[in-house]
Amino acid sequence: MALLPQLTLENLVINIFWTVVITLLGRAVMWLFNVVPKKERLYWIIMPIFILGIIALASHLFKPIPNKPVLAAKIDVVNIHPAPSDANSTSMILVISVRNSGTPTILEDWSVTTKLEGRTILAENLYLSETMDLEGPQGKITYRRQDAIYTKTVDMPIPQGGMVRGIIWIMFKGIRFDILNRPGTKIEVNFVDVLGSEHVISTSISAIPSRPSYLPGLTIPFKSEKSK
Repeated sequence: MALLPQLTLENLVINIFWTVVITLLGRAVMWLFNVVPKKERLYWIIMPIFILGIIALASHLFKPIPNKPVLAAKIDVVNIHPAPSDANSTSMILVISVRNSGTPTILEDWSVTTKLEGRTILAENLYLSETMDLEGPQGKITYRRQDAIYTKTVDMPIPQGGMVRGIIWIMFKGIRFDILNRPGTKIEVNFVDVLGSEHVISTSISAIPSRPSYLPGLTIPFKSEKSK
């Protein structure tokens, strides 16, 4: 199973090429020293299979270490609600996780966009207070500034094999909650790694949980209580 990730079309073609070359060279050396296999046909079957296996194993064991960040990010939670200070606007808390299997990296330049009627709308990033309670459809949810992903991914680079989970609070100014909170509405999150490469993740609002449960990597578990 560990070898399967190596079997891309490019690697397969390269491995087959070197298998043919080595098999032919091996037969040429045998001919040069007047060594004749007992079963010629069997040689041309077994030897290529053996060499291909050795090459595949070697390419797996000695594969180069990535010299750039290799990131896998996703949006874990979308908590959408009318903006606390503006009934004609909509704010969201996004819980985002980023895993890195490449070189360590910071992340910056976070932004969130959506599309409405063919227009791309950029959200305004809001500042998280030390502790913040937001009313959602299912009760009050407590968030903390320490969980801000734009701070966590700058203060400490994400190491190879590491993961960071954090939150970002945004507002779509002038777009009412009932307009944005519709099935099929998509949001897109953009950020940049230490090499300046842009990364994009997107999701449909209706496809992501709106009520956060406990998520590892946050400073405190989310706690909610029913509104009275």
